[in-house]
Amino acid sequence: MESQVQNCYLRIEAVNLDHSVFDTHNINSIRGGSFNILNAVSEIEQKITGLQVISKGESIGIFKIIDSTENGKNDILNKVLDYLQDTRRVSMV
Repeated sequence: MESQVQNCYLRIEAVNLDHSVFDTHNINSIRGGSFNILNAVSEIEQKITGLQVISKGESIGIFKIIDSTENGKNDILNKVLDYLQDTRRVSMV
């Protein structure tokens, strides 16, 4: 019996925007926070290898993980998590 390679997909979506972007009346902070959310999906596409874009929108991205090995999938997922949690990537608007 042939073993089939399982495809693995990753969906990234910005949620809880009221507490992370709109919790202030400072327009510059709102614009900066929403700008970072808009760019996060595109930046992940550019900076993390091993992902194929299936669909991307304003704050949502769907990627196919190209590496079919379990270690490869976990490595890519860890890179994405590290990238999203890295506070140094916050850009100035």
